[in-house]
Amino acid sequence: VAAMSVGQEFWIVAVGCKGKGATSEPEKDGLLAELKRYSALFGDKEGPQKFEVPDGESSLLFGSFDTLIKLT
Repeated sequence: VAAMSVGQEFWIVAVGCKGKGATSEPEKDGLLAELKRYSALFGDKEGPQKFEVPDGESSLLFGSFDTLIKLT
C-alpha cells in the first residue's frame, strides 16, 4: 500500500457480504475486482486495495467507527 502524506485522501468503501469469515472471501475478492475495473479510481497510484476488517465473531460492532480508525 502506498504511503500517505498530509493533504492526501483515501476512501473507505464498505459493503455487506452474505458469508462470514472464510466463506465471504470470494465475495470480497469479487467486489475488489469490480472496483479495480474503474481506471478513474487509480489516478497515478496503485488503485483500490483490500483493507482487512474483522468479520464473523470478531466483527466490528455497529457504531464502532473509532475501532475502524485505529485499524488504519
